[in-house]
Amino acid sequence: MNNLYYEVSVKFDQTQENGLQKKVTEKYLIEAMTFTEAEAKAIELMEEYCSGEFDITAISRKQVAAVFRSKNAQADRWFKAKLVFVFLDEKTGKEKRVPEIMYAQGTDFNDANNNIQEGMQKVAGFAAWENAVLSETTIVDVLMQDKKK
Repeated sequence: MNNLYYEVSVKFDQTQENGLQKKVTEKYLIEAMTFTEAEAKAIELMEEYCSGEFDITAISRKQVAAVFRSKNAQADRWFKAKLVFVFLDEKTGKEKRVPEIMYAQGTDFNDANNNIQEGMQKVAGFAAWENAVLSETTIVDVLMQDKKK
């Protein structure tokens, strides 16, 4: 079952290491029921995080089956995984392949893949699955219902 997530892009002035201000756009994946709720959560986050003006520049709905956070404090990157679940269609007797999108936090591809493997052991049960695609995203953080960060 997919959860409702929204990818929210926020543009704001960020102070660089040299002290100069630079306009940046950051993306957040936010679990929410509606576009309005996702926007409200993004505004709340940015009011805490950003001292100046900011703009919500885009919001798009994403179908996400699961999000796997890392236990490693150094894991600051988010990866998008397309997993394919393999089922036997009882009517036709043929194999049915169902793709699902998941996100995993990690320090690199291997760490993210390990987080997916570990997470899938807990949630997949006896379902057969394979990791079809794993790619790094530009998402800064994922905000879920049960916790802000």
